[in-house]
Amino acid sequence: MINEKKFPSQAVILVGGLGTRLKNFTKKTPKPLLKLDGNSFVDYQINYLSRYQFEEIILLCHYKKKEFKKFYHNKIINNCKIKCVFERSLSGTAGSIINAKKYLKNTFFLCNGDTFFEIDLIKFFKSFSSNNTNIHIAVKKTHKAERYHRVILNKNLITEFTNFNVKSNDYFNCGYYILHKKIFNQFKKTPLSLEKDIFPKLAKKKQISFEKFNNYLLDIGTIEDLRKARKFFKTYNQRKFVILDRDNVINFDRGYRYKLQDFKFVSGAFKLLKNLYIMNVPTYIVTNQAGVARGKFKYYDLLNLNKSLKKLFLRKGFVVNQIYFCPHHKDGIVKKYRKN
Repeated sequence: MINEKKFPSQAVILVGGLGTRLKNFTKKTPKPLLKLDGNSFVDYQINYLSRYQFEEIILLCHYKKKEFKKFYHNKIINNCKIKCVFERSLSGTAGSIINAKKYLKNTFFLCNGDTFFEIDLIKFFKSFSSNNTNIHIAVKKTHKAERYHRVILNKNLITEFTNFNVKSNDYFNCGYYILHKKIFNQFKKTPLSLEKDIFPKLAKKKQISFEKFNNYLLDIGTIEDLRKARKFFKTYNQRKFVILDRDNVINFDRGYRYKLQDFKFVSGAFKLLKNLYIMNVPTYIVTNQAGVARGKFKYYDLLNLNKSLKKLFLRKGFVVNQIYFCPHHKDGIVKKYRKN
């Protein structure tokens, strides 16, 4: 059993950069809002992160910030609140965090807005909680020379951030982090870079741990990377997925129930869901809930139930992509939900 209270409840995405290496592609559109097979890049990130029961996702914005405000500010996506925080001037990756400090939880997840790295965040969070450090970084081994900078590992710590590009079998920083907000108390002046100004200093103080991942990493930092991303998401959106009926598959159908304590789960259901999670198979749970239309319980009762189910799944060591319900019935007494 996993204690979800130890997990960060807030995710932060750095989306303020100019994207100058993409030239004309970002002249009118900020890099994270570029469309890739029908969805913006940041949409893919939000959909991925929202599976993990973050209560809030914060977008740190600067370039074309009005575009982010129009599409995301104070919106609810997959039951997760999205908030935009704006910089007046570019202040670097660390500076943007300092600018947003009053909105941040004591511990939060952070990722770059041009990187898609679909790792097991439960594993990432668990390894962070077992280390007595202030920063936890996802790293990956490369099998060829690339433009990423090499990091030096020693036991469970990153001891150095080099300026040298990786070669075969080197490790590099993937841009996915868990951080304690208190580390920024000692840094006041901006602009500041996480990678150049903060991480090297804290590595010397043995304050940065890591977890290794071998998942496919995609970024859209260059025009060539953007071409790869277009091909990747076209295939990504054609993945096979699983849809499971909730009642009598996940839990026994015991009538009009909307409280988790009234549920009795089918033997083997959690094992099935966890195996699907481990295999990275997109999994959706659906259910007809005519009890809303019939006045047995409220719409928001089901929203709260789904939230409780997702937290239970998280404690069990897995997540699902989403839980959907239909509240309608042709004979409903609640007019709003009286539909065939």
